[in-house]
Amino acid sequence: MGPAGPAGPKGDTGAAGPAGPKGDKGDKGDPSPDSRFGTGTQNAVAGKGGECTLGAVWLTAGSVAAAAPAAGQTLSISQNSALFSLLGTTYGGDGQSTFKLPDLRSSAPNGLTYVICTVGIYPSRD
Repeated sequence: MGPAGPAGPKGDTGAAGPAGPKGDKGDKGDPSPDSRFGTGTQNAVAGKGGECTLGAVWLTAGSVAAAAPAAGQTLSISQNSALFSLLGTTYGGDGQSTFKLPDLRSSAPNGLTYVICTVGIYPSRD
């Protein structure tokens, strides 16, 4: 008997088999929000501090923040064109004359405030 010849081309894939049985339904989970978040937030008011990068978001425990509280405010595009170029209408607004800041109040740990830099340095990509 001689040596085996080369393998032939791969054939077509066969039909898929039947789906397996459906698994058990999981627990529904706790529908109430996490009590560590979303209460006693937004205690800081907008203020002016050191320079920040436009659009940067951070938490503060102070009563005056070096930025605007991230509470879903509507801003004018004409007065905030640089910030609009970064955020667009991601969080709302009509995109013609207005846009909105993100509303992070329900995500902030109790007693803290998320703020967003609305006046600062335009971020570079170098």
